[in-house]
Amino acid sequence: MSHLRKTKKRTHGGAETVFICQKGRTGNRECIADFSQALHFRFTNVAPDGNCFFHTLQLYYRNRGNVGVDKSYTELRARIVNHILENWDEYSEFGIEQEDILDLTGDGEWNNNAGDLVVPAAARVLGVQIHLYDLKPAVRGKFAAPKQVIKHIYPDPLPMPAPAQTINILRINQGHFGLLTPVAAAAAAPAGAGGPGRAPTPPQAAPPPRAATPPRSVTPPAARRKPVVAPNSRATAKNVVGNTAKALANMRLANKAAPATGPATRSRTRATAKRNVSRSPASNSSFEKEMRRAIEASKRVNMIAKGAENAAKKAEIVAKKAEADAKKEAARAKIAAKRAANAVKKAAKKAANNAQRQEAENLQEAIAASLKNMPSSFL
Repeated sequence: MSHLRKTKKRTHGGAETVFICQKGRTGNRECIADFSQALHFRFTNVAPDGNCFFHTLQLYYRNRGNVGVDKSYTELRARIVNHILENWDEYSEFGIEQEDILDLTGDGEWNNNAGDLVVPAAARVLGVQIHLYDLKPAVRGKFAAPKQVIKHIYPDPLPMPAPAQTINILRINQGHFGLLTPVAAAAAAPAGAGGPGRAPTPPQAAPPPRAATPPRSVTPPAARRKPVVAPNSRATAKNVVGNTAKALANMRLANKAAPATGPATRSRTRATAKRNVSRSPASNSSFEKEMRRAIEASKRVNMIAKGAENAAKKAEIVAKKAEADAKKEAARAKIAAKRAANAVKKAAKKAANNAQRQEAENLQEAIAASLKNMPSSFL
């Protein structure tokens, strides 16, 4: 009997239990390997540096070939966190403090309490479906218990039409993330095995041999073009600046040598300067790389500025909270003082009533004594 078992048990919140590891396979690596084989995934781990969720998103786009400045993990973090803060009225109903979200503005910062908001927010910001597979113990708090995998789909509910792209992510023990890449069933199963409890796959016939192709014409070495190797970015920038300065100097010398030259001479001088600049070893690819680096640097500066702004917001929230606490303490002190004053008044009134009662009793006793000592003739 195999140790694998798949179920279709529905749980709360629209989640679905899709896999359970049996006893004896309680380690994370063992359960991930069994789960990946059963559901035809390939798991790719990322660095556990506090950016693992955003590294996972960046890895997904890198695998698809969508490599760009806006898909770096720092930009993804900034876009998602800013989306949550700008739409806080919508996300505050989940019962998570805004301070937990503000903790995510720094690089390498993570808060497990805010993790349940980051995943659906990422699905909305990126316009994709995120299938989150939660790997955690079947018994809460007991990591040695058999583990289960629960599937969540975001955004919930799905818009119509549903997003075309789907990102599959594995979350391990509510803290670490990694990328799940779908693979073909034949590639996921071992060679010669048709999966647990299935008959082995019959061997396939060898493909027919290809027809012989005519030999390609060989270009003589003298006729081959030498590949142009672009220098590194710093040397390229220096050469561009040097050639430009040289061209400008030639233009100045030409103007000094022939101040009365006509338009034709000036046009030739400009053409010479442009030719000197065009002869620089800078290539379009190097220029694009420099531009990308400059854009990325500017976006990093903007992200730092946004981080500072979020930090200021956090400090303002803390100050408001402290002010509210101070007002509460002042109100409590005022109520306590008022109660004390009322208690003093009540005690004084009670004492006055007791004194009046005692005085009346003494007067009655004095009158009774005088009447007792009075002769009977006066009565």
